[in-house]
Amino acid sequence: MSDKRFLPALVTFCLTAGLICLLCLSPVTADAQQSGEITGRVVTDDGKGASRVSVVLYPAGSRQGGVPSSHVALVTTDEDGNFRFTDLTPRVYQVSVSQTKEYVLSPMLDAGEIRQNYYRVGDNVTITLSRGGVITGRVTTPEGDPMVGGMVSATMLRDAGGNRVRQFTGRPRLTDDRGIYRLYGLAPGVYVVSASAASLLSPPLPDAKQVKAYHPSSTADTATEVTVASGGEVTGIDIALRNDRGYAVSGTVVGSGNPSSPYLVPTVSLVNLATGSSLNRSANRVGNSNGFAFDDVSDGEYEIVARRGGDNSAEDFASSPRGVTVKGSDISGIELRLATLVSISGKVVIEPSAGLCESKNRFGKEEILLFPRRKEILPQSSPAPVRDRSYDVGDDGEFTLSSLEAGTYHIESLLPDENWYLRSITIPSPATGRGATVATAGVSLSSGINLKSGKPVTGVTLVVAEGAAGLQGRILAEKEGSPLPARLRIHLVPVEPAAANDLLRYAETLTRGEGAFEFKNLAPGKYWITARAVDDQEGANRLPVSWDDTERARLRTEAETLKNEVVLKPCQRISGQVVRFN
Repeated sequence: MSDKRFLPALVTFCLTAGLICLLCLSPVTADAQQSGEITGRVVTDDGKGASRVSVVLYPAGSRQGGVPSSHVALVTTDEDGNFRFTDLTPRVYQVSVSQTKEYVLSPMLDAGEIRQNYYRVGDNVTITLSRGGVITGRVTTPEGDPMVGGMVSATMLRDAGGNRVRQFTGRPRLTDDRGIYRLYGLAPGVYVVSASAASLLSPPLPDAKQVKAYHPSSTADTATEVTVASGGEVTGIDIALRNDRGYAVSGTVVGSGNPSSPYLVPTVSLVNLATGSSLNRSANRVGNSNGFAFDDVSDGEYEIVARRGGDNSAEDFASSPRGVTVKGSDISGIELRLATLVSISGKVVIEPSAGLCESKNRFGKEEILLFPRRKEILPQSSPAPVRDRSYDVGDDGEFTLSSLEAGTYHIESLLPDENWYLRSITIPSPATGRGATVATAGVSLSSGINLKSGKPVTGVTLVVAEGAAGLQGRILAEKEGSPLPARLRIHLVPVEPAAANDLLRYAETLTRGEGAFEFKNLAPGKYWITARAVDDQEGANRLPVSWDDTERARLRTEAETLKNEVVLKPCQRISGQVVRFN
């Protein structure tokens, strides 16, 4: 297996084996930065060290040419839960720990904060594991008999912080000879639980196309939700299988030519829009096309898409997502046409400065991560949640954001130095070949970078400047003693009229415990601060408010009316800022 194929395979193994990504980021000191180490400790929620836990470290991002397998490391915690990775080169890393039968990673209450998932040389990390929850119950056939060896699984709809996640959790469990099942090691959150007659231990039910049922005896869109607490056990989540017949969804995957590797076959995903659960099939070669078929699909609304990896360093392929409505009959003849995914490439430039900010740290361009975010709401069938697809930068500043579907994109950055901020993004002008600013003061970024199928965008320049400011504070109720909403989002809006459409000057973040908030890597300037309650139905694919022209204008009007103003000078760190919420 080549180095390029090794890392994705390892990461896939980590996920399927129950490995969980870390969430806590510790500050870097100049001495630690020179040590070439990332250290940490795995503890349980009572503060005791967790021994003999496997910890995996691997480079973050997707550098052109792949990541050498020698850069992936595995260690085991000692008796007190300590671990250490040594001889690391400067870049950004991700760390995972193995999930035990009893413990899961403590929940992240503010999903979407990209800064919490990545680590650099010199970081010291504390990983806290909490006791996992349990769901148990009994599965019966439509006739009321125990379903022996039936498959039962749980899908998380919302995590402990109320964030909509829609992700499959853990591996399916089989019912015993009494029809009893037990799902353990569940992270706190809200789930739906489903069971199917597909069995390894007993003959199938008479109708081979019988579809899965959800607790208590429902379809996916009418399933009863189950709330799991840390260390808690929810009993009596019984499921009565139904006699509902499943239907076939079939078609062909065409395009993309013939890959040189016989293992590069298209994968077709059929996503239930009601629950986010996905069925996946590998297409089978038939003549010059690839056929696929799902034969156990229940009535409902779905999204279907095909994907296939590229040869060697070639771009991957994907079809445009299509909506599918299943209602009382089979659906055939669906054609999914693969198109080459495209890329954005360019260079990161660090703007020279005369030591504007005092800093003992020395960071390189290779410690920057970039995140291409599509302006359009991501389809349910997207292979990665929002902000999960990161790309690293070479030590020469070169980057390639590859395997992107057609659409309009903005580029977000994760900078290693709190004194840096992203000042501008430019692309060559088609008319003159000179740099045309697409993200700087006074120029709207509403159009973003438009990617068309088969047409990569090159020559993009990201200018990183020194002098960034930071802001910490807390939200308090306007009326003393009044409760705050469970979740709030804080917005920073540039006051200067010339920056009204400069999207790099807008910032937003979720509050943490007791209304606390923090911003880093801000461009110096004058800002209005405003807070909004977070909608309980908000999904993981939510986009920043400032990206929409109408919503941005509304946000500015709201912020200007409140006139909660703060002036941030270059390199300034403000703490204790108080914002009142009415």
